[in-house]
Amino acid sequence: MTTAQLPVVPVAPVRPATITPGLRILAAACAAVAGGIHLWVVPEHYQEAWVLGTFFVLVGAGQLVLAAVLRWVTATWFLVTALLANLGLIALYVVSRTAELPFVPPHTHGGEHLPVFGGVGNGTPVYPGARIEGVGPLDMLCLDAELGLVIALTAMLPSPLRGRLCTGMLALGLTALVARATGLLA
Repeated sequence: MTTAQLPVVPVAPVRPATITPGLRILAAACAAVAGGIHLWVVPEHYQEAWVLGTFFVLVGAGQLVLAAVLRWVTATWFLVTALLANLGLIALYVVSRTAELPFVPPHTHGGEHLPVFGGVGNGTPVYPGARIEGVGPLDMLCLDAELGLVIALTAMLPSPLRGRLCTGMLALGLTALVARATGLLA
């Protein structure tokens, strides 16, 4: 068979991301809301430990800077870095609400928290010195903003990379779910 006789297989074109002004605005707004909430809760976290307060200052300031920078910068490496950083924050949030973290000091004060399935009362841990955070209204608003930011950043990526990252996020989520269901994650 000669080269001229080989069948031609069409290859799907690589489409760059179409970054609309609406996506930029959505991503920036979500980052600004999350950053503002993180900065809002800095004083109460400084009361618990200076490390926690400093962490919230850095996260809040970083998200506000991200909100501003998204107006001009949409390089793929930047979007991926912002996406992964916010996924890490979401993962840390989930772990801090479901497991004791050894680097988090015990809580000494209560707060307004939302009910948690399987929890007692308002979801705040009932044993003294707990290192598991309760879930509050600001927590949920911030989590919603960060999830919106992740969705917007993902939509801004070129299609091949977007597909690989979505597959990776799905695989990681399913792995965590299976690990939790089988008892590998307590």
